[in-house]
Amino acid sequence: MSATPAKSRSHWLPFIVAATFFMEYLDTTIIATALPQMARDFHVGPNELSLGMTAYMLTLAVFIPVSGWVADRV
Repeated sequence: MSATPAKSRSHWLPFIVAATFFMEYLDTTIIATALPQMARDFHVGPNELSLGMTAYMLTLAVFIPVSGWVADRV
């Protein structure tokens, strides 16, 4: 008996979610590592840029679940 399309798609869902979280963590790690160089390039202190990084991570924390909710609705 063949699997239905919805069943085969739901089989890949955990891998897609894991890849998404991995990319988010990788992105945050890259930004944290590059923060001192970015601060030098923008001629500001690293503490000023860390506020921007915090805002970026909070935005991700809010919009990732919201985008899932929108995807379910659409």
